[in-house]
Amino acid sequence: MRSKIKYSVIVPVYNVESYVEYCLKSLINNNLDNYEVIIVNDGSTDNSLSLCEEIASNCDKIKIISQKNGGLSSARNSGLNIAEGDYILFVDSDDWVDSNYLHVINNALSLSGSSDIIVFGYESVVNESNKRDIVKLESRLYLKNEIGEAVAYLDNNGISFNLAWNKVYKRWLFEKISFNPSISYCEDLVFNSSVFNMVDKVYVSNDGYYKYRITLDSLTNNHFYNNYREMADIAVLTRSELYRNLKITRKYQHILYNKELNYRLGEITNMYRPSSVFNIKERLSIIKDIKGKIASLKIGQVRMSNIEKLIFIIINYLPAWVSDRLLVALFYLKNNMRSSYNFIRNFI
Repeated sequence: MRSKIKYSVIVPVYNVESYVEYCLKSLINNNLDNYEVIIVNDGSTDNSLSLCEEIASNCDKIKIISQKNGGLSSARNSGLNIAEGDYILFVDSDDWVDSNYLHVINNALSLSGSSDIIVFGYESVVNESNKRDIVKLESRLYLKNEIGEAVAYLDNNGISFNLAWNKVYKRWLFEKISFNPSISYCEDLVFNSSVFNMVDKVYVSNDGYYKYRITLDSLTNNHFYNNYREMADIAVLTRSELYRNLKITRKYQHILYNKELNYRLGEITNMYRPSSVFNIKERLSIIKDIKGKIASLKIGQVRMSNIEKLIFIIINYLPAWVSDRLLVALFYLKNNMRSSYNFIRNFI
């Protein structure tokens, strides 16, 4: 007889036949019995479901449910509806975990006194080159009056706050909130912002078990997002409201500046992708809008790469029509003449 389920691991699956088998085998390669793996097939049209069913046929820890394609948030919510564990974990189906990941979590729970959320570091792995980058956090327990410090610390360590898959959540949190299916870009940030407003105890661990796969396609992503500007505004507003609610805005204003500038420069990058649908009139309007939004940022407190500094100068100090011409040229080099673009990036 299986022991009571302590952990529910939810894995949304959509057209990942190249990776899902490796992901699932890493999840079931544990010698603990008190967990379940919930696969949510989100309308896959490739061989993903068949691969999942084959692995599930030899493992009673796996449950599979299928639904019409509804996106990541919808799939996660469907998994939550049938989850039996006291703690909830999320794993993306093209990533994987260490074989001792549940032992790592057990140890963290013991050290933290059963925190509402546990946050771990992770390792990014570039698929084609196997280049690895470890995000390692400092262990600390944050109590109710210190949750703002936890948020600021995680926000100051890349994307550690934004993510759902580097965290373990107590089940009770999902009785209060779920993922918003109408948001397709910054859904984890919106979700975590709500959750961190609710919790009394957060433990950040210096351990890591999660392997985040980065593919060449994602590194050179030229996909145009029609709603990127709307999503950037949501992300900026959500983070600002969280900082205000936790009363840390004044102390950590520089972090908000950094995050907002990243989103605004992301709007520029998105606007000049080859598949962009914006015409010159629309681009000029967007440049003026972004210029107005970043005018109030204290740039001396913002960390920028050389190329980001160049784009900032182009937007902020030149007429919109000149900015547009220069950005068209810059992103043409980026998309079509990479060596020339890299020369400019390294030269400035």
